[in-house]
This record gives sequence, structure tokens and C-alpha cells, in this order.
Amino acid sequence: HEGVTELTGLRSADAVFEKTVEIAQRVLDLDRSSTLRAEDGYLHAAALSEGAKPGDVRDRMPIDDSSLAGITVLPGESRLVADVTADEDAAPAKPEYRSGLSVPMGEHGVFQAVSIERDAFDERDLELAELLASHAAETLTRIEAHERLRRERDRFSALFENVPDAAVAYEYVDGEPIVRQVNPSFEDVFGWGSDAVVGESIDDFILPDEEDAMLTADRLNDQLRRGQNVREEV
Repeated sequence: HEGVTELTGLRSADAVFEKTVEIAQRVLDLDRSSTLRAEDGYLHAAALSEGAKPGDVRDRMPIDDSSLAGITVLPGESRLVADVTADEDAAPAKPEYRSGLSVPMGEHGVFQAVSIERDAFDERDLELAELLASHAAETLTRIEAHERLRRERDRFSALFENVPDAAVAYEYVDGEPIVRQVNPSFEDVFGWGSDAVVGESIDDFILPDEEDAMLTADRLNDQLRRGQNVREEV
């Protein structure tokens, strides 16, 4: 649970892969462990336990049935290998490995632990590794969702700023359309800069000075609040 708390506070995928291995070594006492990131049809070595050497884990391998990691991530099922010599699917990265466990991290990758001894892991080890990998996968999913939203906001912001027509973003507060952002074209068309209109009702700046102007504003705002698109010249 201490390790899970550490995972939930992370903000990057790289940090999650690294922290998963650290927790496995520090809390679960799994000395030789690693995480692999799934990307573009391959598994890439993401993090290794302290003291690991080059070659302890393959740097890159296809997500198919040619490795235990690939077999793990494809169906999303964990594997506990008591003796690699008796498991034709094991295909260890180094010949001295004799046992291991492989646990999927959702669609994001795989967590693995290995040993040079046979029967080094039991069902309890597998259960704890699955719990750790599950929380790591949840954190990775959250980070990816946050990144998608950030990219969408960046694209919208670029479009909003560069659209040639006057544009204003606002939200209804107590029934009033309160301005949150205007683009440069808004100032060119209406003569009001963002300092003047942000935080104020848009109706006070774009409607003509006519007696029925507020009646028009009330009607348009009511349509918008009901989810209707509005197109009208005033």
C-alpha cells in the first residue's frame, strides 16, 4: 500500500515504469526485476532493478509468441515459470535464468522478475506482483488520458487564437454568459481587449444599443443553455 501511494503521485510514464521496479525490489524483495513498455508492436526495456547489467533484459522484442513477455501481454494473463527448462515458452534473456514470473501492466507493458534458482517464486509472489502491476497500469492509464486532454487543449488553443473570425469562449454563471477568453480578432472586430471583457458578461459588449437587445440576448442564451446551436446576425 505504501508503494501504491507512491505510484499514484507520479506524472510521467517513465517514472511509473521505474517506480514499479523500485517497489518490487524494495517492498516485494524481488531482486532481479524489470518493466517493459509496449509501443508500436514491440516491448522495449523501460527500467531494470538496481545492480542489473546490460543483457539482463532484451532491449526490444516483438509482441508475439516468441517470448514470455509477448505471451503475457497479448492475452493479458500472468505467467509463473517454476523451471524454464520445462517451459518451452520461457525463452529467457540469459541462459542462467531458471525461474521467473511475468505480469501484464494492462496494455502498457509487462513486469517481470527472474531468478537463477528453480522454484524461486510462488503464488504469493505472483499475487503481489499482479497487485503492483495493476496499480501501475491504472496510473499509466490516467497519465495517458491527461496527456490526451492536454494535447486537445493545446490544439484548441492554437485554433482559437488563429481563427480569422472573432471568437469568444464563455461559461454561464448564474445565468450570465461570463467571458473566459477572446481571440485577437475579437478585439479587431469589437474594439474590446481581453483585459476589458474577461470576467464580464459577453452580452454587455457585443449587442447593439437598442431597446430589444436584451430580449434578443435572453432568447439566444436560453437556446444555448438548452444545447442548441445559434446563428444570428445582430
